[in-house]
Amino acid sequence: MKLPIIFKNDIISEHGHKIIEDVENNLSKFGDLSESDYWGGRTFHLHDFSNDDVKEIMFNHKDFMLNKFSELMNFDRPIYLDTLHVVRWTEGYELTPHADHCNSDGSDHPFPWRDYGTVTFLNDNFEGGVLHYPNQDGLEVPAQPGYTAIHTGGVDCLHGVTKITKGVRYTIASFITFDKSKEYKF
Repeated sequence: MKLPIIFKNDIISEHGHKIIEDVENNLSKFGDLSESDYWGGRTFHLHDFSNDDVKEIMFNHKDFMLNKFSELMNFDRPIYLDTLHVVRWTEGYELTPHADHCNSDGSDHPFPWRDYGTVTFLNDNFEGGVLHYPNQDGLEVPAQPGYTAIHTGGVDCLHGVTKITKGVRYTIASFITFDKSKEYKF
């Protein structure tokens, strides 16, 4: 199957607003936005959630996503997540095209085990923030709450996010690996 692939997750379609609500009720857990750390103050990890029902939604999302992807790809071995977190994209943020497990110039990458990357949309009431794949015929994936995009971690699926021009974009980001030793311990 050619990647990236996009599929609907009813768990997030029905309950994604609860994830956003829990995040917005706990913004202090994000910390301060810092220019020296691109992700500083922008990611909310599973252990940061205060609501057990929301944690259960995240677990159900994880299980559905891994099972669906494994089925679509017809994998004959298990796959694991190395992280599961919500990213808060405020106005002005963007992400230049990149790969999740290798650098285009061949230099060492800090996460070479990330075989696949995932983005699950939680909302669409913002402007900008389009997930795009410049070397996949300019494919653009508009935000549709409850939909997941999965791409390889390689340069064949370079991907980026256009600048957020209005509102706040929320996504669940995770990375899939075949390496059990890199599995995120929930």
